Amino acid sequence: VAPTPDGAAAAAVARECDALEAAVAGALNLENVWAALKPHLDGNALADALGVPKGPMIGRLLKAQKEWQLENPSGEKGACLEHLRGRVPELQSQKGGNPGGRRKRKA
Repeated sequence: VAPTPDGAAAAAVARECDALEAAVAGALNLENVWAALKPHLDGNALADALGVPKGPMIGRLLKAQKEWQLENPSGEKGACLEHLRGRVPELQSQKGGNPGGRRKRKA
């Protein structure tokens, strides 16, 4: 069965997406970027430094820290902490779910 013009266009787009994926994974060597990212502060240090209770808020802070570090790969711990300090009110207003921390295990 010969591809329709729409099928041919879709195949071309799929090839372009495959090429982009290969570039990101291979040439840019970004396959393990998430695994290699070490947080500046762990949950206990965040709780102490920012005066927030342990619990869901720490998960939100850890997620925000990871996002900041990806956006600022050469950023220092102090700058990250100041950024997170400014985000505390916003993050405290978020409710529900498991906001970025470890998943709860089923009993």
